[in-house]
Amino acid sequence: PYNINPLEAGFPGYVKFHKPFFVGRAAMLEAAATRSREVVRFRLNEPGARALRGGETVVNRRGQYIGRVTSCTLVGTTQIGMAIVDRRYTEPGTAIAIYPTPAGRRGPSAKPPAELAEGDKVVLPEWATVLTRFPEEEEKAAAKGFFPAPE
Repeated sequence: PYNINPLEAGFPGYVKFHKPFFVGRAAMLEAAATRSREVVRFRLNEPGARALRGGETVVNRRGQYIGRVTSCTLVGTTQIGMAIVDRRYTEPGTAIAIYPTPAGRRGPSAKPPAELAEGDKVVLPEWATVLTRFPEEEEKAAAKGFFPAPE
């Protein structure tokens, strides 16, 4: 549903532009020239937040839409996930906010209610931080405590 190509997914080394022919070469060259988004890894800043799902909205510090969550999982008490976002927000340490979709309104096409009445609940953002593309050594060590190696 997100139409992510190998360049956006972080695998440009697997697309060999120097080869004279491969299926999809013209499309990949065009995608490389016009690429505006990239998959990033993120971690929620607060433990114990409601579980995030694919398709939830990602915004920058000013509240501008920049992308969507593609996946998320729980590691210990912290959620770590992936999102496809505008390339301007891919630097590790960048603050992003994710709006969890209310229960019963999930999915990439879910939209907020058009009108609110007094007493209605609104969704508050979950703040997250963009991480490096691949886990650092201390993250790997921490994860080992939660997922022991098979014997």
